[in-house]
Amino acid sequence: MSCCASSRGAARGGESSDGGATTRSKRSKREEPEDNECYFEYDDDEDEGEAGDDDDALNGRALYIEKSHTKGAKALDNDLRAVLVRKYGKAAVDKDIGAATQKFVRHYYGPLTADMDVEVRYIDPHRGKGLFSKIDTEGDSVILLHEPQITGMQHVENRRKILACARCLRMLGPLEDAVGRLIGRKVKPLPDADELLPAELPPPVSCGEGCVNKYCSEECRDADLANAHDLLCVARSERPELITKLLQHARDTNEAVELLAQVLAIVVKRYRANGGDLADAWLPFALFRKDLWWDVAAPEDDDFEGFKEALVGVLKKAVRLLRPLLAPDEPELAPLFELDFVARIMGMFEMNNLSMLVPTPLNDYVGGLKRKYGLTARKAKKTETPPAWLPAVIDDLGADRNLDPEGAGMFVVQSNTNHSCEPNVESIKSEGDTDGWAVLSTLRPIK
Repeated sequence: MSCCASSRGAARGGESSDGGATTRSKRSKREEPEDNECYFEYDDDEDEGEAGDDDDALNGRALYIEKSHTKGAKALDNDLRAVLVRKYGKAAVDKDIGAATQKFVRHYYGPLTADMDVEVRYIDPHRGKGLFSKIDTEGDSVILLHEPQITGMQHVENRRKILACARCLRMLGPLEDAVGRLIGRKVKPLPDADELLPAELPPPVSCGEGCVNKYCSEECRDADLANAHDLLCVARSERPELITKLLQHARDTNEAVELLAQVLAIVVKRYRANGGDLADAWLPFALFRKDLWWDVAAPEDDDFEGFKEALVGVLKKAVRLLRPLLAPDEPELAPLFELDFVARIMGMFEMNNLSMLVPTPLNDYVGGLKRKYGLTARKAKKTETPPAWLPAVIDDLGADRNLDPEGAGMFVVQSNTNHSCEPNVESIKSEGDTDGWAVLSTLRPIK
């Protein structure tokens, strides 16, 4: 598949570089690549061996999305090969790795997509695996609703103005608090919320004393704790000072360090729960393509060695904090904290993250206020006279201000969508999608 080139600067100072697709709102304009050059490379795992059983994989119901990263995989991911050998034996994998991959893809992804309108298939040695529609669909229809990410976060810069659920990115209230955070000052009780606000902003549910995470519900909080947040929560950890230092390190260098911590915490928790099987604990991440961080993130200049050295420094400090935090007395978990291993986890984010934007009902509310009080244009007809202080609040919010929570996450099924410069699906959120689920909508009929 071809791949559009675009700028992919390494994440610095709290900004996350996204090597995957971008979820956008129906309000926003489509983001185009910075240049029009295409590279005929692959962004999925390419396997050696026989082709899959889908001869028309490039046509038919194969789903393609426009992604931003330009580097493609050139060989089978070692993680996936290890999984295949473990399950089917070295002789069977050496004899026909394509058949083994195809068999395992069906075994692993089949249950995950059983109730979905899409499925993951192994295609052939050159195209690896991909996402396919099970049904014929028309254009502009939702083909995939994907539950909250296996790992994800709200962007650091976005957190400064918007309080959102740490799991699903739903904006949190109350309404006056949400608006006050956006404009940087307290506001009086806002009018017409019952009439103009399509959905209430849920009050924040605390994780625990001292923990920065807030949630939209106890259900989201409990799901996040079960996923592994309990190992990274200052209210529950025996080493809260390490968590505080880790979060500051992520803010100072690269916010994706938080995602790294999440992945390692999930693996450690699965390892302890399954009786000490590290390979099984790593399995949810073994199927994501992953190259070394500095090989898939683009430096801002031509000094690659300096760029690599800086990223190595970020990871070394992160490991110094994460090892005593997550596995201080378990030497068998030492491989998780090796430099090469964590560098590939960071590369996995670059290659698979989905940028998430969760529309908030605050946009509709502000629009309704503007229309009701004639604040949309100079000659707009007022239906009522606004409170004297309201126009200043509306003006401070501004037409170009981002009112939506934004972040990045990895979705087990969605990440298998391959790239095309002429995609047939896009990741887009409608006004009613107020959670962090991934959505794929068709751009044209798929048959």
